[in-house]
Amino acid sequence: MNLLLACVIFGFVVYFPSVALSIKENLWIIAITDTLIYMYILFLFFYPGVSYNVKAFSFCAISYLLGLTLLSVLGPFGAGPVWLFTFPVLTGLFLGFKISVFALIINTITITVTGFLILKGFFGWGMTVINPLEKWIVTSLNFMLLNVIVVLSVTSILKGLHESLNNHIQLQNQLNRARKMEALGLLAGGVAHDLNNILSAIMGYPDLILLELDENSPLTESLLAIKSSGQKAAEIIQDMLTLSRRGVTTKEVVNLSEIVFKFTKAPECQKILSYHPDSNIKIRLAAKNPFIIGSPVHLSKTVMNLVYNAAEAQTSGGTITISTENVVVEFPIKAYTQVEPGEYVILKIEDQGMGIAESDLERIFEPFFTKKVMGRSGTGLGMAVVWGTVQDHAGYIDIKSKVDSGTTFTLYFPVTHQKKDKPPADVSFADYIGNGEHLLVVDDLKEQREIVTAMLTKLNYKVSSVESGERAVEFIKTTSADLIILDMIMDPGMDGLETYKNLIQINPDQKVVIASGFSETDRVKEMMTLGASQYIKKPYGLQQIGIAVKNVLLSKNSLKIT
Repeated sequence: MNLLLACVIFGFVVYFPSVALSIKENLWIIAITDTLIYMYILFLFFYPGVSYNVKAFSFCAISYLLGLTLLSVLGPFGAGPVWLFTFPVLTGLFLGFKISVFALIINTITITVTGFLILKGFFGWGMTVINPLEKWIVTSLNFMLLNVIVVLSVTSILKGLHESLNNHIQLQNQLNRARKMEALGLLAGGVAHDLNNILSAIMGYPDLILLELDENSPLTESLLAIKSSGQKAAEIIQDMLTLSRRGVTTKEVVNLSEIVFKFTKAPECQKILSYHPDSNIKIRLAAKNPFIIGSPVHLSKTVMNLVYNAAEAQTSGGTITISTENVVVEFPIKAYTQVEPGEYVILKIEDQGMGIAESDLERIFEPFFTKKVMGRSGTGLGMAVVWGTVQDHAGYIDIKSKVDSGTTFTLYFPVTHQKKDKPPADVSFADYIGNGEHLLVVDDLKEQREIVTAMLTKLNYKVSSVESGERAVEFIKTTSADLIILDMIMDPGMDGLETYKNLIQINPDQKVVIASGFSETDRVKEMMTLGASQYIKKPYGLQQIGIAVKNVLLSKNSLKIT
């Protein structure tokens, strides 16, 4: 529109003098051409609904038409060659390199035909020049050479600028997406932390009560149902923590192909297929080195969420293909998130469904953004968990989707050459029972202190508890504790790290188990570096806290927290 306005204004300034002089010199064809062109520009200006392609083509055509007219009437010493020269340049600017090549071809044909007409004596101006054909050939060759050089230079520069701008926009979109997910994650993480503390009682007390009941008690089934519901709630909260990238992830060597295979045989997979009986799953596990450092639980849930999405997308049924393979990325790959060079195991999940609209791709990983059948998946956190899991595993995501033609999710995970650990042996209650050691529980929530105290007492420990880091420091000054269960986040006052630094000044060998609803943050890692013994996530059951305490007291790792 700005270009049209400029044409209207400057056209008005030059139109009337040009037409007047053309009429005076009996150059009626120039006057008519100028009039038609100016009227057409006014039409484009007052009818802004005309498409960009039509406007762009119009400017290019006008340049060519003016050049041809002026060349025919005034000869090579008028403005005609300038307009012809501008024709492919404008075409390259507005319509791109490929179209500008056609414009150069048209210019070549125009000049060749003009030379032929000179030879036939068609142009009157040719008679006023000595050897007009020879001069025209030399002029034309130089004209076309310069025309080609300028067009190639302009289009190359534009192409580079376009790619640079696209890269900048893509990186900016990725940054905005990451910032949005971080902000949502902070909100989700805070809520999840509070809920984890509440769930500790829901999951802990059933364990204690079950130990007191007879095996045939009618309350057993109800207590197990309460515990099971608490575990399901904890899984949802874990999804929120994964979204916030503060979920506790057990990092071990895992076989990605094995995770895929186990999922296809799991009840969760059969449940998905029961909702979508016209869909089927095909696996192709081609990765020669399928090992990565990661969390089996989170990776399995990632596969489940992507397969569920694929099944939902296949409203008329179809095949969901899950595959793994190894790739070596030598140069950065432009994807949904740019893939950096490295050695990866690829997890690819393809469907034959309805595809994802372009407008939805930007929001697909936002929590609670879903187009699934409500009431089946439940939380609206599925794709957010996929995003968080990939980020936690230092991976990358690519999405290829076309409406009505299916979608392919490609997840890149860095490979490892470490050997897979042996699975931990089963443990019984007797394996983690205490021997009357004195433990101190430090937590700012009364309910949390009470449930932990009850569980540890049941495990045959002598237990004391305080509500803050400051009280814990004062307690240790006068009373020794074989081990301290230390909450990481306490408000107000000192947090776990500050408390631990003060505790080891009193007793450098003080054994500590860190407990929190968040993952191993930088402050937790600093505590571990300073000598903290072990980390356990909330909410935890009797077995988990029992194994963690026993591990530290015996100073060995023969028992593993799961």
